[in-house]
Amino acid sequence: MRRFKILPSESGLWSVIDSLTGLPAERYGRPLTGLTRYEAEEAAFNLSESTPPWMALVRHRRR
Repeated sequence: MRRFKILPSESGLWSVIDSLTGLPAERYGRPLTGLTRYEAEEAAFNLSESTPPWMALVRHRRR
């Protein structure tokens, strides 16, 4: 199972979700939301490939 998955929104845009936290994934401090399907698939794949399997804890900012 991949850690990062994509989910559609009602607007037709996509988000990359961290399956460990259920929150939108972030890249360079920006949430990965409001993406085209292609952008979301690429981001989810790249994040899943670059995240070591032993990394279980992630830090998220409180908003």
